[in-house]
Parts: sequence; C-alpha cells; structure tokens
Amino acid sequence: MAPKAINIRRDYVDDHYRYKMEPLQTKIEGKGNGIKTILVNLNSVATSLERDPEIIQKYFGFEIGAQTTADKKNERWIINGAHEAAKLQDLLDGFIQKFILCRECKNPETVFELDSKDKKTLKLACKACPYTLPVLPGHKLYAFVVKRLQEKQKKEDMEAKAERRLARKAKQNGTATEADDADAGADDADDNDEDGKEDSTGSPNQEDEDEDPELAKLRAEVARVEVAAPEASDVWATDTTKEGVEARAAQIAGVSGFDKLGFWISEQNEALGDPLKVDAQSILDKIEELGIEGEFKTVQVLAQTLFDENIVTQIPKRVDLLQKVVHDDDDLEMAIIVGTERLFGGIRKVNKEFCKLSGKVLQLYYLHEVVSEEVIWQWAKEGPNDNSKTSRQFHDGAKKFLELLKEAESEGSDDDDDDSE
Repeated sequence: MAPKAINIRRDYVDDHYRYKMEPLQTKIEGKGNGIKTILVNLNSVATSLERDPEIIQKYFGFEIGAQTTADKKNERWIINGAHEAAKLQDLLDGFIQKFILCRECKNPETVFELDSKDKKTLKLACKACPYTLPVLPGHKLYAFVVKRLQEKQKKEDMEAKAERRLARKAKQNGTATEADDADAGADDADDNDEDGKEDSTGSPNQEDEDEDPELAKLRAEVARVEVAAPEASDVWATDTTKEGVEARAAQIAGVSGFDKLGFWISEQNEALGDPLKVDAQSILDKIEELGIEGEFKTVQVLAQTLFDENIVTQIPKRVDLLQKVVHDDDDLEMAIIVGTERLFGGIRKVNKEFCKLSGKVLQLYYLHEVVSEEVIWQWAKEGPNDNSKTSRQFHDGAKKFLELLKEAESEGSDDDDDDSE
C-alpha cells in the first residue's frame, strides 16, 4: 500500500494543495563498511517533481558527502552509508526550494533550460506562469545539471545531423521520401563538401553508419577474426588446463586486486563463451569483494576484459554497467578510453585494420553517456604515445569522429550567434 501523499511544498499547509508526492521511503542494506541506503520510491517522487531521479540522488550525495550508485535498469538508487528517511526528506525540501519552485509564483511546474546565449547558465522555465528565471549558482549540482543538458543537446544535434546526411544520401540514390528531401535540403549548404571527403587511402567517411561499404566490409572481417592469445602486458589470457588453474591458485595471493579482477573476468568469458554472458551484478560484487571500487585501474581492466573484437555491438549492451563504474568521474571516464586502447592493441596483432574502429567506439561511448565530450577532448589533446604504434593508429582512427564532434560544437555556436542578432 502506497504511503499517503504529502504536499511538495511541506511548508504550505493546505489539504487542497494540488501538487503532491509520496514521502521518501528508504531501506538500509549491508553492514560495516558496506552499509548503504536504498531510495525505495525515488522514481515515484522524481515523477511527481518532473526531474530525473539521478539528479535528486546526486543532490543527496553532494549534501551528505557520500558516494551514490544508480542502477537505472532495476530502479535501485543507492547512497553509501546509513541515512534516515526523515533526514533525506528534509534535504529534499532544500532541493525543491533551489531546483524546483518558480521564484515568482512558487509553483513546482518548472523544467530545466540552458540560456539560449550562454549555454552555461541554468534556468527554470515555469509552465504555470510566464517567467523563466536563472537558477542561483553555487551548489555542486548546478554544474552537474548544466553538463547533463549540454551533452544531451550536443547528442541530439549529432543525431539530427546524421539523419540529414542519410536523407541526403537517399536523395542521391533516388530512394528519398518527400520528408527526406526537405531534411536533406536543410543541410546541403554546410555539409555538401564534407560527405565527398575521403581519407588518404580513398575510403569514404567512416562515421556514416551502415552506409559506408568500407566500414561494412571491415565489420564483417572483424566478426570473422579469431583473436590470438595476446601478451600478458596487454590483456589477460587464461590457461584453462588443470595445471594452469593450479598455478594461478598458487600465485593469486601475490597479485593485485586489479589482476585478480582481470583473471576472474577472463575465466568467466572462457567458461561462458561470450563476454556478454558474464553477469553485470556479479562483476560489481567482485569489485566490491576485492575492495577496488572507484579506482582508475579497475575501470581500465573492465574495458580490456568486458569486450572483444565485437566491441561495436557489445558496448550498447554494457552501458548500464559502465555508467555505474564511472559515475560521471572524469578520471574514470579517461580510464575507459585508456583500457579500450590497450584492448585494441591485443586485437590489432591479428587484425591490422582494427584501429579504424576507434572513432566508432568513442562515438558509442559518447552517445551512450559513458564518456563526456570534455574527457574525449582531453584525451585527444594529450595525443598518442609516440612509442606505441597502436596508440598512434587508435588516435588516427578517431580523427573523423573528432571532426564531427567539433562541427557539432561549431554549429551550436553559430546558432547562438543567430539568436543574438
């Protein structure tokens, strides 16, 4: 039975007040250092407030100074430590005051917006009155929400641009609908020259998904390739013989938790025959058991062991797990890229062309909000390791994606200029 609804504004005592929500319900799990608080009905509360539940969870984390974990698929919202529901309800009042209520009419019918000219200014647009007012900065959540909205906008811009390109190609091939013709025409002026570009080998732009015959050919080749055992310094290879298992058992006490994680996932991959069959929760439990949560090398190891030569199709199926382990931490997002580069090093030994897929992989990380644009540009700025051929080829393979990312940013700036005129 659902608890009796309360006023969103708890300071407003009126039984006929129409803006209601469920009171927060919590559940304490675990003990000792592993104790955690589950926000049982956060989805319901977030729906009433018209906010993403992860934003509310982040607010609690910032206020309390505790790490949060979002299991969106199973609707489990976790805060490390034991926290009473009454305390969190009081904190929620503060969230509502700062990030929900319109400062003019005091109603909670607001949505987040970025300023049309200054994309770093967060505003509350009220649907109950005509006012749109800036959110007062100063809270850590402010930057988190701004970053989330910026990335959402850039993602939408990139997807729209990709759709226009596909529509233009369909028009060129004589298969476009009238709607396709209209969309393609809107983009012809500024993109016409780019789609004709080829790289130094004469290959078409590999960022045109499914339309690029060279990329389709490469994907088919990748799907057929059988990866040879790489060097121990690149990825974990598993000897499944009785002697190998006994040797690992004898040596395991002397290796790091990161290596233990790598060995364990590799053995699971070998036993199940497919990296995607390794249960995500069991991986998280193993990380917790080894005491290596939130470590750069932990995430790096995951990137090297969760995927194989089929990484392009595997990433979308591992998004939830990846988001949980990086939880919007720039260093951990960088670890994803570093680990992926090392994975490519192992695969490249049997498929010299594999690094051409690096741009596609980075694009998937970006579109699925695993790695932010800022981290991608930071990685690109640092450049490749001059002593590593894999690193150089991995960076080269990402150039076209980086160009697309830069164009999307430039188009956003042009739109801002148009608005100001």
